[in-house]
Amino acid sequence: MSILDRDLNECQTFGEISEWRRAKYEIDKKSGDDYTGILTNIYKEPTHFIYELLQNADDAKATNVKFVLSSDKIEFFHDGSKEFSLSDIISITGVGNSSKDAEDTTSIGKFGVGFKAVFAVTDKPLIYSTTYNFQIENLSVPSAIQERELEGFTTVFQLNFKHDGRDTLFRRNESLLRSISPETILFLKNICKVDITVNDEMLDTISVKRTESEQSFSRVKYILDDKSIELLKFKADGCSIVYQLENGVLVPISGSKISVFFPTIVDSNLPFLVDAPFQ
Repeated sequence: MSILDRDLNECQTFGEISEWRRAKYEIDKKSGDDYTGILTNIYKEPTHFIYELLQNADDAKATNVKFVLSSDKIEFFHDGSKEFSLSDIISITGVGNSSKDAEDTTSIGKFGVGFKAVFAVTDKPLIYSTTYNFQIENLSVPSAIQERELEGFTTVFQLNFKHDGRDTLFRRNESLLRSISPETILFLKNICKVDITVNDEMLDTISVKRTESEQSFSRVKYILDDKSIELLKFKADGCSIVYQLENGVLVPISGSKISVFFPTIVDSNLPFLVDAPFQ
């Protein structure tokens, strides 16, 4: 009896999931249904995975995250309280399937390009957690690896850069990491602190303070360019509108962009910030 005679979701152990994925990959490869090239081309943007990692960490209820970039790899740490489960492993090694609620439009991951975005920079992502430690080969095949020190976090993603274009991958990701600001995590639910290290240089910590109220709004505070920023955030039906406060008075926000959980490059031409699950 072949492992493929059962449904993937019926697998009860990590070993069974690994065996199922490997058998499926070998059959697809022999029949010409190898999607490696296609998917690698779709997920070729070498920096988008950073947002995907932040999305997954926020969905895992992480409050603190850390990026460590060096010349040959990038590591991402988070303290999410949601532990890696077998269903998460099935999801992260699949294409188009997710353990997130498909009907929940407030779940960020529903609109991401998926974890496969990491394959723009690595051939074999390494994932370490409090429950499972594994690598992913050929986009979909997990195999167990030795555990590592989590440094006080609960999950670590280690992405060793592809050899070809390694310098370019470093420069592109350095540029994006240096541009991350409090606005980047403004519309996330849980992440409030981001630490970034680039070649042993520790950048300024990025942090926001969210204060929920029993009313229809919450307050968000952060420091930007040595200036204290206070915002009022109103949220309903998965959409948010944010106004800036100065001395208790609403003031217009200049150069505001449309956000879809993260800021886009699209100008809103509005005096306030708008975040919604635009498609």
